[in-house]
Amino acid sequence: MLLRIPAIDTNRAKRLVVGALVLAVIIPLTSSLLVVLADSSPQRPPAPVIRQQVTEILSQPKYQYQPPAWLINLQQRAVKHLGCILQFIARILDWLFSGSRYLYQARPWLYWTIIALILLTLGGFLYHILVTIQGAFGRRRQVRPADKQLPIPLSSPAVLRRQARELASRGNFAAALRKLYQACLRYLDQHGYLYYHPATTNGEYLQQVYDHPELSTHLQPITQAMNRLCYAHIPITDTIYQRLDTLAQQLWQEVDRSE
Repeated sequence: MLLRIPAIDTNRAKRLVVGALVLAVIIPLTSSLLVVLADSSPQRPPAPVIRQQVTEILSQPKYQYQPPAWLINLQQRAVKHLGCILQFIARILDWLFSGSRYLYQARPWLYWTIIALILLTLGGFLYHILVTIQGAFGRRRQVRPADKQLPIPLSSPAVLRRQARELASRGNFAAALRKLYQACLRYLDQHGYLYYHPATTNGEYLQQVYDHPELSTHLQPITQAMNRLCYAHIPITDTIYQRLDTLAQQLWQEVDRSE
């Protein structure tokens, strides 16, 4: 039986031979280059040498600090007084616990009465802290229902809006903006979207209309301009006031549309 030898692709064989020769040249060159770079890189000294150098540097006078005598005495006295205070507190606690054990054995009802009073006092103190924190971080006010509106005062939103336009026509845009902002707040209050009160901050008004983006979108630029006027004393120009007056008009239209 004769074996059939497949035909050899000479071009492929040439490429394989060339590739092998290239690898045979590149690998030794790369290894030699790495050896040269390793020899040329600075050698790190051993750990004992580094430790000795650091010790010598820290032993220099400029790195040596000796606290003054009065500071050392003050620290010692403070530690002594602190120890006395802690011992006094420990004695009081020991007296309370020993007394409580005696009281529990002699008068159980009085013991549990004192425990209940302590728990009530602690609960009231924690409740006070909770209420204080909620007030400090702007707890929302109770919004007045629309069916319980107050009678329209003399300074109604319409009157305030007319006063704002009169002030703007005379060039007093700062006073006009104050009247315009107050008119917007009174108008929203009349329709039950917020609770107007002189003690309420501008940020709290925005929080009250936060759930109505169609209103807060128009009220927020007016509020920001009011804050810049009151706190940063940035003047209000004719162009700025006209833009804010347009936003106020759109705000009123949105309120009327939602009715």
